[in-house]
Amino acid sequence: MFRKIKTRIIVLMLIIALLPLIVIGIVSCRTMILMKQSITVVSEQMGNTAANSTGNAIRGKIKSHNLSVAKLTAELVDERLTANGNDITALSDLIGETVNDAARTFLLDDDGNLIYDVNGAYVSGQITNYNEGGPGERYIARCIATEAAGTEIITYHGELTYFAYAPCSVEDFSVGVLTSAVSAENEAAVVSDSVLLLNNAIGNEVSRNLTFGLSIIIITVAVAAVAILIMAARFSRNITKPIEQLTKKVSTIGSDYNDESQITIRTGDELEALADSFNLMTQRLRGFITELEKQAAEKERVRAELSVVKDIRDTAFPHIAPGYLERSEIDIYGTTKDIDGTSSAFYNYFPVGDDKITIIAAEVSGSGIAAAVMMLIAKTLMEQAARNGKSLEEIFYNVNHILYEKRKTEHSIRAFMGYLNLKNGELNCIAAGLNPPFIKSFDKRWEKMSIKTGISLALKKDVQYVSETRKLGWHDRVFIYSNSVMNVVSETGETYSEERLCETLNRHADMDIQEICDKVYSDIYEFTGEKLNADISMLISEYIGRSITEITDESDIGFNI
Repeated sequence: MFRKIKTRIIVLMLIIALLPLIVIGIVSCRTMILMKQSITVVSEQMGNTAANSTGNAIRGKIKSHNLSVAKLTAELVDERLTANGNDITALSDLIGETVNDAARTFLLDDDGNLIYDVNGAYVSGQITNYNEGGPGERYIARCIATEAAGTEIITYHGELTYFAYAPCSVEDFSVGVLTSAVSAENEAAVVSDSVLLLNNAIGNEVSRNLTFGLSIIIITVAVAAVAILIMAARFSRNITKPIEQLTKKVSTIGSDYNDESQITIRTGDELEALADSFNLMTQRLRGFITELEKQAAEKERVRAELSVVKDIRDTAFPHIAPGYLERSEIDIYGTTKDIDGTSSAFYNYFPVGDDKITIIAAEVSGSGIAAAVMMLIAKTLMEQAARNGKSLEEIFYNVNHILYEKRKTEHSIRAFMGYLNLKNGELNCIAAGLNPPFIKSFDKRWEKMSIKTGISLALKKDVQYVSETRKLGWHDRVFIYSNSVMNVVSETGETYSEERLCETLNRHADMDIQEICDKVYSDIYEFTGEKLNADISMLISEYIGRSITEITDESDIGFNI
């Protein structure tokens, strides 16, 4: 029996003495692993920063060079026209391969008509108008029409392209230069690859240091174990019955931490204190495990709820690229930024008939599964009614009635819905709780659309909504946004205002519609200090109208010529 007690004492002393060393070893290993991960992350960030800086420098150099070429060519055109009595045919040797093999220049008048193409041949007998081309040609024509010089990065025929332009002073012409952006991106990629090789070298060095540290820890633990074993063998002979009792009691404690049995030792020395400490430890351990189980269950519930909300939200947005309507009369783009993946805002646009499309933008107050379900119900009801040819008044009355009757929470829906006639530009719309959109005529500034806003859906029974009609002209734009934009708060407590939003829109009024949304988001991020405190959605459309060759009746004209 004594030998058995002695053995148990030795084992217990080994465990008590070695446990701190093992914990220290584990913590040290974990610290080195985290250090390796941190170094790797920092290195990757440095690589990305270097690649981005190099890419921006290359892009800036190309854009500056192309702008210089465009201005120089414009001056040469002015000199040639002045010297030859405004004879356009004298320009044939000025327009062609000017920058390099990957670049091309062309001459365009302020109305978007192509004067000279990439080969320098005079275009006669046939008019090519960029305003009637694809998105890239239309954007080029809008830039040329400003009669100013500048550079842009655009998508031209499906490829990222640098575009520079400069006006001529003798005639209403402008010189344009197009250069592929592939070379700049490739050079930036080379820098990123070089930094990646450096990251791998750093990771290998950290791994070698980690292995060396592990070896030191193992040797230290082994030496300590031998020393403690010798000490335990010398002192174990002084431990008698209390140790045996303690050992027997400890051996009865299994993996079931619901067992509330206690160890009772009354020796008045360290053994009694050890027994009391052990009892306290097991009691706290049981409470700790119970709390962990509760937290794990709560996290799983929240994770499941977020997954459901995300699935519902993903069904609410169009799953095809902007412009999918394949109609030259309109460009449209929508986007949503959410801070936690539970945004309850939605938008959609789809055709109803041959010459009319439906535009819907809405948001649900609150978040969570209940808000997401309410969002999906409202979206389904509104879209189905629109496809069935219902009027806006009837749609909003019925949707409000159904949501009010079925409402189980305090959620409500703020919505905007409109029918846009692609033939004549008439926009028939209703706003319920959502801030009125901003509108911009082709030759004017952005301003707030003068329409009345009704009560939000699902707040009151039997509400009569009245639609309003606004006729859009050539290249008129409509910007719809969620009310949450006005709820954005800066670090100083200031609220984002409609005046600032309107100023941002006007500052970038000549940009493409997608770029305008990006600029608004950038301004909001700058206002909040790079941190959103609300979910935000935007939808912008541009009514291009029908080309003159497509118009067969004066009543079809929905834009200014």
